[in-house]
Amino acid sequence: MRRILSLLVSGLTAGLEFWVLSGVLGLPEGTQYLKYLTVLSNLWLGIAETLYALSRFMNKVPTWVTRLKYIGATLTTLTFVTVLLYIGPKTGFVSAYEDANLWLHLILPLLALFEYLILHREDILKPLDTLLPLLPIASYATFYIGNLIQNGYGGKHHPNDWYGFAETAPIGAYIAFAALLLVGWLIAVFLQTACIEIRFTDDQ
Repeated sequence: MRRILSLLVSGLTAGLEFWVLSGVLGLPEGTQYLKYLTVLSNLWLGIAETLYALSRFMNKVPTWVTRLKYIGATLTTLTFVTVLLYIGPKTGFVSAYEDANLWLHLILPLLALFEYLILHREDILKPLDTLLPLLPIASYATFYIGNLIQNGYGGKHHPNDWYGFAETAPIGAYIAFAALLLVGWLIAVFLQTACIEIRFTDDQ
C-alpha cells in the first residue's frame, strides 16, 4: 500500500512541477528564470520524480534513480530553508510565497519531503551519498560567482547579483555559497538519517 501511495505522490509531484514550471518558463521572459536555484531545483525534482514514478510502476527502482530523487529532495528542501531564513526576511514573505512561488518555495518542497521521509522505502543510500547534493550546489555557485566576476556587480538590485549576495562586498557571495553548501549537506544528512530511523521504527 505504501509503495502505491509513493507512486501516486511521486507522480502527483512530477505533474505539479511541470505544470507550474511550464507556466513560469512559458512566459515571454521565461527563460531568464532558469538562472534561479529555485527553478533549477524544482526542475531537477520534477525529472527525478518522473523517473521514480515510472520505475516504481515497473516495480524496479534503480539506485541511480533513488539518488536523483534524494538530490532533488535535498535541493528543494534547501530552497525552502533559504526562502524561510533569507529571501523571505529580505524581500518580504508575501512576494516570496505569491503566485508560482507558493508552489516552488513551499508546497512542492514540502510534498517532496513528505514523500521521501514517510513513503519512500527503496534501498538506503550510503553515507558518502550525502555529498552528492553538493555537486549541483557547487556547480550553481561556480556559475553565479563566475557571472559576477565576468559581468560585474555592486550595490543593491544589481542585475548580475539577483540574490544580493555581493551587495556590500564581493566576499559576501563566497560566504553565502559556503553557507549553502554547509546547509545543503546538513539537509542531506538529515534526510538520510531520518529515513533510516523511520524505516527502523516501522520495522519494529
